[in-house]
Order: sequence, then structure tokens, then C-alpha cells
Amino acid sequence: AGQQGQQRAGQRLASASHAGPVSVCRPASARHAASGAPAPAAARQGAEGEARLISFYLGTIPINAAKDGAYQLASYQSGMILTYIDYQTQTRTVLCSRPECTHQDDTCAAWFQQVAGYAFADDESGHLFVMTSADDRDETPQILWKMDLNGQNRTKFITMKASDSLGGEFASDGQNLYFTIQSVAQDGQKFNPFSNDLVKTLCEVNIDSGKTKTLLSFSSSSFLAGAFDRKLVLLRNQWDEKGNSQQSYSVYDLDTAKEQQVFNYTYTGGKDYITKVKDAELYFLQPTQGDFADVKKVDLRTGQKTTLYEGLPYYGSDISYISNIEDEKIVIEITNTNNGKGPIDHHTYVVDEATGELGELKPDFASGDPPLIPGIVGVANSHQYLVDSGYVERMTPFMNEDGTTDYAPVLGPQYTLIEKEDYWNSIPNFIAVKDNTMLGIEW
Repeated sequence: AGQQGQQRAGQRLASASHAGPVSVCRPASARHAASGAPAPAAARQGAEGEARLISFYLGTIPINAAKDGAYQLASYQSGMILTYIDYQTQTRTVLCSRPECTHQDDTCAAWFQQVAGYAFADDESGHLFVMTSADDRDETPQILWKMDLNGQNRTKFITMKASDSLGGEFASDGQNLYFTIQSVAQDGQKFNPFSNDLVKTLCEVNIDSGKTKTLLSFSSSSFLAGAFDRKLVLLRNQWDEKGNSQQSYSVYDLDTAKEQQVFNYTYTGGKDYITKVKDAELYFLQPTQGDFADVKKVDLRTGQKTTLYEGLPYYGSDISYISNIEDEKIVIEITNTNNGKGPIDHHTYVVDEATGELGELKPDFASGDPPLIPGIVGVANSHQYLVDSGYVERMTPFMNEDGTTDYAPVLGPQYTLIEKEDYWNSIPNFIAVKDNTMLGIEW
């Protein structure tokens, strides 16, 4: 529903949030890790104190872009390795400065014993965060780690109870992190994403002191959807007796602690609204008559609505989504299944916000089976994007029970750079990122 309907099924999975009582949000000091690679330069991405979303998922293997590069946890041996793609040098490295390191245990600054998680950077505060999932192998809880941008000075920032988990989205204003916590089971109750009974809590934690504060609570199927100025954007969700979802976007003011609803609609799983937040604007597809929809946006500061394009082909909210919004261009994935009576037809449309013109990213720009149009991971600089340009097979090491190492082929995303002009003109002039990890690890 809502943001979830924007996913590309089986290919790029959006993050699923979880929440719970804020009392479990206990920052804790921990060990310092070994030194890492030279830190990418920290830089402010907006006015001081301005809130912004700093994490998101792209694909089954999440990667998060910062100002100067992108961070990713890659599977390796019995855990994960923290890697970094540097936009300027166009290289991928392990965030460990020891040339002799094998990256297999906790003597390595980049190694994590957990087998699932993701990394995201806060350029404003100059910190890198890694969220690792709970691990049943040794009953390790879910942990949010804090460290320098180069991976040094790692500490356990938040340790969760076994019954609770952090949401997938994090915002920051340079001084505080904002996120949700959910209790996945209480008193034997099973977690149900379509229930209004469980409560998710929106939390604030000071990045330096670790002091926490509860901001508000909402249903477990609601989300932290974005941030701008001194405000957080919330997607609230309530299920009715017919199984439909009542969706509403609201803006929470961090200074006044007041919340104001700005947009609402009903999601039934048919031809419904499709929405996506980008900074201070909410973009959406509004279904019209027949197999069409209008592309619109709402200014979250003023509530003003603007129509960007009328009459976009549209066949259903579960098979279409808004994938990217960059440089005043909205990328919209539209699929027509022909109700199973004909071939599946897929288009990647581009609405130019400045001109109102409709374009399309061409099929010969895509790769894979089924073909995937490269998704924008981050803005590398004024003229380039970092993109997910398809899947490649790599021999990935894994450790046997007897401690020996074997290799197996694994499909993983291929991250490359591309000139913005080439991207919007569907010219596949991809610029390879040199892999200096030399480990054959999964991307």
C-alpha cells in the first residue's frame, strides 16, 4: 500500500519498517574498532539543523549514497564486510586500512559477524551508521552501530530487545537521529502487518550524547516517509473492516511537536494512488477514467497541488510505481499485464517537471531477464549518477563447517557511474567502478 506499491516485485525491494516501545531504545557504549580507510570528506547537504532522510533500500542488497560516495555491507565468509564506492576515484574499497587483513574477524574494522544489515551515512554530523539484524546463531540482538565516516571508532549506539526492532528509515538534522521502533510480538500476539492493534513509536536520539525521546506513536503499518526543513513526513495507515487501507500523509514539526495532515486517500489494491516523497514535495499518480492517471505533486510546505502531466497510461497500483525523482524528472514504471491474456508490456516513463513533456527510457538501455532499467542510487556530482546497471555473476567465498573456504556463483547488482545526459537519453555508456576489494565479494 502507498509507498509499498511503488516496489518492483522480486527485483528492487523497498524497506519494511518495524516498530515498538521507545523504552527499548537504549544507546550504549561499546568497543572501538581498528582504524579504517581515509574518511571521505564530510559536507553539509543543507541548512544547519535541517532534517533529511539519510537511509533507504534499493534492491535485495541495500546500498546507501552519501555526498562523496556510497556505502554497502557485502556478504563475505561468515559475516559482512563494509565497503565504500568513492565517486571521485571511481573505485570500491573495503573500509579497512590494514593491507594484510583477511577481513574475517573482529580485528578488522570493516567486518561484522552478523549476516544481514545495511549502512548509511550522515554527512551533516560526520557519522556512519550500520544497522545489523538479529542473529539466531548466537542470539545477537538487532544493533545500530555508530562510527566515523571511514569506519573508525565503532561503538554500539542502540541495542534492541529481542522482541523489538528498528524501522528501516532514518532521518537526521545533524544533531539527532529520527526513526521508528516496533514490538514484533507482545503477550504471544503474532505480528500482523494488516492490523491496527500494534503500535509503532517515533523516536529521537541525540547523536553525541545518546539521549532519547519519544515523539509520538502510530499504527504498526505506518512509516517515516521523508524529512525537510525542521519537519518529518509521516505516512499513517489504518485498515478498515473491508481490508482497505486508509492512507494519510502528515507533517510533524520538530520544533512545535505539532502534526498536520496534508494528503489522504484510500488504497484498495486496484487502481489506486501511487505516492513518493522527495524532500518537501509529495508526488503521486491520481487515477482517472479508463487506463490512465494524472501525475501531480503537493508542496508539503504550503499544501498547493500542481498537475505535471495528464493521461499517463496506468493499469494498477500493484504493478506500477514511481522509482526515481532527480533533477526535476520523475521516473515512473508502468506495467500492463493484459489480464493474463497477452504479453506483459512494460514502460519506464519520464515526466519532465520543468517542461511537462513525457519521455521514456528505452528498452535497449536495460539489461537482464526480465530487463531492468538502471535505477539511480545516488547523485555522484553535478553531471553523473551512480546507478544499478544490472546483475552480474561473481564467485563469492563461503566458509564450510570445518573452517575451509569454497566458492559459489552469486548474482549481484552491478553499480556503475553514468553521465546524467546519457542516462536521460537511454545511452548505455556506463563507467565501470574499479573493484579494489580483490575479494570477489558479493555486491
